[in-house]
Amino acid sequence: MIELRRAKSRISVSPTVWTMTLELARLCGWVPVGTRRTFIIEQATLDSLGDVRHFLPWQIEYISADGQIVTTEDAVHLAQAFARAAVDGDRILAQWIAGQIQPPAVIRTPSTGFRWFGTTDGKDHLEAVASFCRKGEFQIF
Repeated sequence: MIELRRAKSRISVSPTVWTMTLELARLCGWVPVGTRRTFIIEQATLDSLGDVRHFLPWQIEYISADGQIVTTEDAVHLAQAFARAAVDGDRILAQWIAGQIQPPAVIRTPSTGFRWFGTTDGKDHLEAVASFCRKGEFQIF
């Protein structure tokens, strides 16, 4: 399981659903800025966003469960994309299938894989994750 954490607030999501949720967010206009990881090296703190980001594609940065940090700004943009997907996801997916939307990154999930998000459970998931993200910075475990 992937766990999104902030203080005493947590959401658990299966790795597959988390990956698909992020890809749907891309289709809905989210542009990832990259996660941050903080390392302690000989008494000095190293912010990895600038130092190792070029080694990792965005999927690894957001999908691995290593305690990486999603910034407040990025979390708010994610929340907006999730909310858009919950309300208008069917239309956005239809436009993507028709070739009217070209996301800047490859979407690995086939169009049929996004069907769950059109169900009540799928929309509830999107709204819950959007609500969580609206509250700002969080970590992925």
